[in-house]
Amino acid sequence: MKVEIFTDYTPGKPTQGSVTIPYQGYEISVSSFGRDGEVAVFTSRKDHTALQTFYGATAESIQKAFVYVDALKKTSGYRSPVVSDACDLLDIAEYLEMAKVGSIIDYDGHGHPVNAEKMEDPNIFINPSSHGKDIPSGAAYIAWYNK
Repeated sequence: MKVEIFTDYTPGKPTQGSVTIPYQGYEISVSSFGRDGEVAVFTSRKDHTALQTFYGATAESIQKAFVYVDALKKTSGYRSPVVSDACDLLDIAEYLEMAKVGSIIDYDGHGHPVNAEKMEDPNIFINPSSHGKDIPSGAAYIAWYNK
């Protein structure tokens, strides 16, 4: 994947810039300020606590973030009970219909798959624009989190 990072550069002043890279349902934020910077992995734009931070806005740090996300995806599993007041629990057909007609869009929030025992997998992110292709076969519901 080729990523271009645009910065506002003024001779004699520190360079500042940032970019967010969506990757497998996570967001990798690359920020540079002067000679320093960081690469952080977030679950979503609204989550202000990084799951992992790599210091130095370098290609090596970005690669470490991709490896970190890949490791998260391999360890995913249904293990968190759904908290009903934090999300809307939608059955798969209801979710797909809402996504189809545009009642929910990616900008509105995100979802996680939930199995029949109502256990949520917080490591898998479901987006309406995927038209159900990102819903794993064991899912019975989608826990939908609005922004």
